[in-house]
Amino acid sequence: MPTDDGDYLLSLLKKQAEEEKTYDLSAKDLRALKSVHTVKTTRGEITVEIPEDSEEEIAADADNETQQQSDRQSHVIQALLAEIGSKMGFKIWLPRADRERVIKAARDDFAENLIDELPMNYNEGARLQ
Repeated sequence: MPTDDGDYLLSLLKKQAEEEKTYDLSAKDLRALKSVHTVKTTRGEITVEIPEDSEEEIAADADNETQQQSDRQSHVIQALLAEIGSKMGFKIWLPRADRERVIKAARDDFAENLIDELPMNYNEGARLQ
């Protein structure tokens, strides 16, 4: 880095340290700090961080017809897989966000085979049958 650039950055850092300006957290920042998510694993519960979609991403997804089409197709495929698994006697787990749409896309009723929590290892899954 050229000496002039380094000197400029150093002066900005010194100025920032002297001013001690407080930057308030946004409502989104506060929500992120307060929300704690845990998931069950074979060794117990662990804390995870789940990023939120930005407003720009949400708006882009809402306006994107191609994305909506692929979502519909994915729900049809999920419904077919759930129906096959149900007919084979398996318990079925669907993501909560997709569950309603997948059930609507299904030709057969498999609701009695739905489970709310995904088993985290093979032995737990085998006991559900």
